Amino acid sequence: MKVEIHSPESGTEPRFLVEQQPALAIALGPGSIEIGLHRSKMKRFTYSTGEMRLSPHHLEKWFRTDDLHVVMIAISEPALVAVATHTLPGSAYASAYAF
Repeated sequence: MKVEIHSPESGTEPRFLVEQQPALAIALGPGSIEIGLHRSKMKRFTYSTGEMRLSPHHLEKWFRTDDLHVVMIAISEPALVAVATHTLPGSAYASAYAF
């Protein structure tokens, strides 16, 4: 399993982004972000401290983080699939929650 942590810079101008792998964003404080498939069709989302959002990978999007500071944890797709299906190899969690 591969996990990366980074914090995108805030900015007032929209930027184009394509995540290479799924990422979990955690708000470090209250704030908002604007996201959209087109620069002209961006929507504002407001988050409180500690709220999380799962960003899909390979999705081209425009975004702007005026006042939102986040930590993003990139998680490999095989790790997400393993958790979703409870099949982490050698994990007590996998055996305890197997269906």
